Amino acid sequence: MAELIDELAVALERMVDATCPSMRAHWLMATRRQRRDLPDAMTQHASIPPGLARFKKARRSKYEALATFRHAVVWRLPPAQWDPQTPAGQEYFSPCRDSPPFTTGGADARSTLGSRRRAQVSAQLLTLIERVRLAAREQDRARSGNDLHVAGALALEATRKTLRDVLKLDSPELSAAFDEAVEDTEWE
Repeated sequence: MAELIDELAVALERMVDATCPSMRAHWLMATRRQRRDLPDAMTQHASIPPGLARFKKARRSKYEALATFRHAVVWRLPPAQWDPQTPAGQEYFSPCRDSPPFTTGGADARSTLGSRRRAQVSAQLLTLIERVRLAAREQDRARSGNDLHVAGALALEATRKTLRDVLKLDSPELSAAFDEAVEDTEWE
């Protein structure tokens, strides 16, 4: 259990260093259910950051999804796979303002991106999601009991929320394909 807690904590710090401080609170809020069975070190709770309390839950969910995705990528993949020099890396894994939308480009810059660039970013994010899923499956083979349950639950939550809230991919076909892929993971 101590090893898993250390992994999660190190990844959380790396994610905050790579992006911005508010991502910590968003990740803690988003993962409170999955972390409930962990010892004290990782069961700390976060409240909604004061500047975000005025936003509706749906908007906060988007940022929580972004935090869980970033954390999963930083935790499961070597830095070369989320390189800040790629379009997705520039957008999602580079230091950004500590305010919405918590990306380097911001809403205005993203709206002016060409469709080709948006497609590149989306394709790279989907690739990262698949790499995280495969890496989690491989890394979690050595885990057992509660460690396996917590690690698997965090990976599943990060992937689902990223597809739905960050990439806005919430079609029945995609959900069915994702659920089928999840069944192959042996996490539960």
